[in-house]
Amino acid sequence: MKIAELLNERSTQDKILATVTDFYRRNTKLSKPSDFESQSAELLDKADQVGMRDKVAELLHKAGKNPYVQGGVITTIGSLLAGGILTSAAHFHLTPGQTNIALQAILNTVIPTLVSRINGKDWVDTIKYTLASAAIGTAIAALGEDEMSPDQWRELRRVDPKTYLGTKDYKTQQWWDAMYRMHETKAREQGAKHFEFPPGSNMWFTVTKGSIWEASDGPPHGTPENELAMMKAGTKPAVLMADHIYHELYEPIMDQYPWVIKKWRLPHEDFIFYTIGQAGEDARVKRIGQLILQANSRPGGHTHAYHRELGRLLGYSEADIEDFLQDLEHTD
Repeated sequence: MKIAELLNERSTQDKILATVTDFYRRNTKLSKPSDFESQSAELLDKADQVGMRDKVAELLHKAGKNPYVQGGVITTIGSLLAGGILTSAAHFHLTPGQTNIALQAILNTVIPTLVSRINGKDWVDTIKYTLASAAIGTAIAALGEDEMSPDQWRELRRVDPKTYLGTKDYKTQQWWDAMYRMHETKAREQGAKHFEFPPGSNMWFTVTKGSIWEASDGPPHGTPENELAMMKAGTKPAVLMADHIYHELYEPIMDQYPWVIKKWRLPHEDFIFYTIGQAGEDARVKRIGQLILQANSRPGGHTHAYHRELGRLLGYSEADIEDFLQDLEHTD
């Protein structure tokens, strides 16, 4: 089945549209809340208990800049956390998988939905638009880590190139990384020295004898969430990230920490990244960005000296850096 068909199949699309519209009509109030800050703090505590804190924090941060949507965001999130989506889903006989798609659609489109509604558009028209804009992302979420056919990869490249390249958002990047590992493993089992990923991109990667991060189950400082925890604790001097990770994990809390931040763009590429450091680490933050720009400005720029300096700037231990460099050499 093609990517678009995951949500374009008529009965499924109609049921999800009806469920999301019903949820908004039942639960979302546009009036300004009495105390946005205290209500936000309460919702964050509840979201933390069900593993939704990061997404809720992002929505509340954006709503904090626009008083017109604050009431809608507060009531929408509150209803979601209270299980309000289940009432609407049961009414339209959604399966658990379809209910999850509806939930993700609401989380990913709540603010544009509210803005459109405030501007006088009907709920149904608003939801149709926002669901259409989120269709590919929710379809990818539904696919999980199952392999995709060549036809699915081609259609994904056509309709959503950022998801195809893994640069749309952090959740998409996690899915993309899982697909990358799957393709590398298959290539290794077949005895290949290189593999193309994503399929049809003409981007080729070297097959390593084992995953670079296999032994440590990830980079030395772990996932982006773990790096964020280290930054908050002051145990990591600086961090490097793509723009979608910055917007999802860091931007909502930047005003709470005295961190130094700088935004960069790779030359001749549509790729933005950020470097963030602890207070007083201005020179370190600047050097990280400069180092990356220099390495990407000429062929063969990713030398051992480059990786060694970058690792030190990011606070990796000498042992971790040497292990990484050795793993880079473990190619067939």
